[in-house]
This record gives sequence, structure tokens and C-alpha cells, in this order.
Amino acid sequence: MGAAMEEARRLLYEKVIKKFTLQDITKHKTLRQKNLVEMLTGYPNHGVGFKVYNKHWPQGSFYHVKQVDLNAPRYGSLYGVYYQDGQIAGNKIEKVAQVLKRGLWSYDLKDPAFTEPQITLDNDLTINMVRTQQLIEEKKEFLAKRTKSMTWVGEPEEQEWKKKKAAPVKAAKGRAAPKKK
Repeated sequence: MGAAMEEARRLLYEKVIKKFTLQDITKHKTLRQKNLVEMLTGYPNHGVGFKVYNKHWPQGSFYHVKQVDLNAPRYGSLYGVYYQDGQIAGNKIEKVAQVLKRGLWSYDLKDPAFTEPQITLDNDLTINMVRTQQLIEEKKEFLAKRTKSMTWVGEPEEQEWKKKKAAPVKAAKGRAAPKKK
């Protein structure tokens, strides 16, 4: 009776408990799109002074970021002045809504009226933000070209020897083909 119970316990254990490999455990989920906080925290000033805008907003509508409060590298709050049609819509600093939604936001570093062209860090290292944006765009173009060149466009052309069709084999008259067993 004891051996039968052990066998039943072993079979039940194998069915219920899933066995994970090390790769299953250590594999991290990569997110395709980033939220606004994730995009801006990669820069030295965390996006202070940047123009940020929703991809669906009309041209000339954006926030000029004045303050960033980070809770973590992916989570935080942004505060800025809202511009509509290139003019200030309100003179107060307001909280930017929906900053944690993925794939919704974009930003601009090139406008010298809003973004300081040179940023000096605590260690006296100076970074040119306009040049940084140009390098980012060049890298995106390069990656897009590389991805396009790696995709398979269509059927490869047939080789010459495959184009020539072989003459059909004629069967002997009056006899059926032999049956395979």
C-alpha cells in the first residue's frame, strides 16, 4: 500500500508542478514602446526644458517641461507649461497627464527656444543636446535601413537549369503502372 501511495504521489506531482528551465526563469519581458518618463530619463537633465507632445495632437501643441519628479526609472510625474498653436495657453505650470501611457508621446530637443543647446553636468562635462538628437535620428535611420535589408522581399528567381522543363515521361501503352505494396 505504501509503494502504491508513493507512486500515485509521484505521478500527481509530475502533472501538477511545472518544471522551469533556467532560461524560462531569467528571461525578461521586453516592452516594445516606452512611456514618456522612460524616454526622458535617459537624458542628463531627465527632460527638463524639452518640448513633449502627444503624437495625436495638432502641430504647435506641446508642453514645455519645467519639472520632473521621478519615483523610479519608469514611473514619475512631469510638470510643464502648455502651448497651443505655438502660444502659451496658460501661464501656470500644470501636471502633464497620461505620461505613463506607452507609444503615445514624442519629444523634441532641436528647438533652441525651449531646450538649452549645452547642458553642463555635475562633473563639468558639457553635452550638446542638438548634436545628441542628430545622432539619435541617424541611428534610427540606420536601424530602419538595416531592418529593411534583412527582411525577405519575395521569391528568389529560379535558376536557369530549373527553368527548363523536363519532357514528360511516357507510360507504356496498354499497361497500368505497377501498384506499390
